[in-house]
Amino acid sequence: MRYSTYDVFQKPVEGLRNKSVTGAVITIIAASVTFILFLSQLYLYASVNTLNHLTIAQSSRASLMSLLHPHIMDQERELTHKVNGKKQVNPRVLVKIHVTFPHIKCMDLDIEHDGARGEDFRKLHGRDSVQKRVPTLAEITEAGFHGKASLRDGCTIQGKMLVPKVGGSISITVARSSWQMILMNALFHMSQRHEQIEHQAYDPFAGGASQTGRAFNVSHYIHTVDYGETFPLVDHPLRKVKHVIDNQSGLGVSTYHVKLIPTRYKRSGRRAKDTYQVSVAHHFVHPVTLAASGSHLLPGISFMYDFTPLEVHHTEEREGFFSFLASLISIVGGVFVTVRLFSSFLMETVNIGKKLD
Repeated sequence: MRYSTYDVFQKPVEGLRNKSVTGAVITIIAASVTFILFLSQLYLYASVNTLNHLTIAQSSRASLMSLLHPHIMDQERELTHKVNGKKQVNPRVLVKIHVTFPHIKCMDLDIEHDGARGEDFRKLHGRDSVQKRVPTLAEITEAGFHGKASLRDGCTIQGKMLVPKVGGSISITVARSSWQMILMNALFHMSQRHEQIEHQAYDPFAGGASQTGRAFNVSHYIHTVDYGETFPLVDHPLRKVKHVIDNQSGLGVSTYHVKLIPTRYKRSGRRAKDTYQVSVAHHFVHPVTLAASGSHLLPGISFMYDFTPLEVHHTEEREGFFSFLASLISIVGGVFVTVRLFSSFLMETVNIGKKLD
């Protein structure tokens, strides 16, 4: 029995093959078309498709002990716990703060989180979580404030803290004792210049530094304030922000209203990451307005943050390698089969024409 009779791929004999210029032209055209289609398929394989959709943010719950004493637990962003038998994300967010005040000393500044300041703040976040120190020359240069006075009399606030995943506020303000001294000087100036206040605009807080020998200008430079891991595809509005207070006293309250948008970022071939997009609105209140309204706010900066209940899923997808390979084989095979049929059609047409002649 001859198995060769079952061969459907019959091979022509070399001597019976006819090679022509027309066939060579058709072959070159087919190869060019195949190469162009290969490049287009390679481009589609290398390109990334981006998908965005909204969903309800995952619920989280923190124990009372973790909220009151977060420093007793390991400061990791990927801590998980179980709620009703389901795995939940860490209910706390790591906040990184780096702010420079070039014209006010560290002894005249306090940091506050949701009303906790001083010893209460240190109990809440640990003694070394956020530190006050003299700014470096590099920090002053980056901030655009130059001069030895800034190095000697400035202050840099830098550190990390874990905050619950609920709305709150972080403030860096003039210390209460220093603010009381400013108010006493302002009242004294108001009593001395009562007639001038009636006839023209006058800032009673101006001149406090000359009376006390200390400056309280709360102009500042925000190197960075990060909530969790930042979404990498957009600019961060709380990085490299300079605010110069140009009123007579150099005082005021800068409030940054921060809206945090949970964003799950998934790149092709990598694990998904939980990040945050940030939207910021800035509002400034002058000290005269604070005094006139009887506000208890202290001069400085305040970050009022809140989390949106919606979560963005940003997914980058790419065609799989085997899909790319299958498409490539289909292109090559399809082109040559089509060319083979077209070539056969031409040859048959020519042969029929010769027979009719």
